[in-house]
Amino acid sequence: MLAIEKLKYSLTIIGVLVSLLHWYGIFGFGIDYIHVYSSPNVAYGSAFDRLGWILSSLSIKDYHLGVLVVGLSLTMSARLLVLEVVGIKRISIVLYFITILSYTLMLFTWPYLMSFSNAMRQGLAMSALIFGIYYINTNTLYAFLFLLVSIFLHKSTIFILVLGCAGYYIFKYTYRYSIVLVLMLGILQICLLWYGSLYSSGYRIIGKDLASVWMLLSVGWIFIGVFLKSYNLRKNHFVVVALLIGYGVAYTLGFRWQVERLFMMTVYPMIIIFVLSFKSNSRDYLLLSLNFIFFIFTYTLGMFSALN
Repeated sequence: MLAIEKLKYSLTIIGVLVSLLHWYGIFGFGIDYIHVYSSPNVAYGSAFDRLGWILSSLSIKDYHLGVLVVGLSLTMSARLLVLEVVGIKRISIVLYFITILSYTLMLFTWPYLMSFSNAMRQGLAMSALIFGIYYINTNTLYAFLFLLVSIFLHKSTIFILVLGCAGYYIFKYTYRYSIVLVLMLGILQICLLWYGSLYSSGYRIIGKDLASVWMLLSVGWIFIGVFLKSYNLRKNHFVVVALLIGYGVAYTLGFRWQVERLFMMTVYPMIIIFVLSFKSNSRDYLLLSLNFIFFIFTYTLGMFSALN
């Protein structure tokens, strides 16, 4: 058996190495970096965007540090998610290597790969959101600060936080009827999917219009809430449901590329909530399987070749 501290140390080392490799350009750079973020100390946008621009393009003398800053924020947020699934003080050697592999695959899936040097402000906001969510139940001040900072990294987080808060408070006052609500909202999501699919729209980030695929998956995701027993899991899932319904409305209104952006920022917290709904002895294997599928999905869509 190994102490959890050894796993934490190993994940940190891997995260730093992957960040450095992206910084050196080993995997190439995204088109947004080449055309915009590669410029030193860019300060575009309104107050709700400027901090994201500054950090993503941060340069000191001849050193462009933006990719490194974004990379470290991404890898450390992914580390938190993986450790949330492990959740014990001592682990077996097998679990140690499973977690290492799972974490490494996660860093090369769509939400992370395309955030290192392409959707960089979005990646920073995603990381801040994950840190804020992580601290909600343990340190309210840290949670508030991270969630507040996320707003000034990318304005889309305002939409995410409003939906999340709405889901939390609706569940708080209606949790006795949450199963009925989930069923009703699942039906609503099907209607939104059907109506929105009648219209076509542009796409961004992924390079293909996959908004309909995400919406179809979201329907199944919503109905999973019917089978959750734990109060905390049901509460967290209801927040996810609120997000998905909001995404469904955006999809129906024709904002497909925005739906892709929103899914990109929140899909991994959703995956972790899904994984935590299973028994503890199967969670690590399930997360590894999902990360592997997501990695294949990322590679098949040509996202690695999109980096130059």
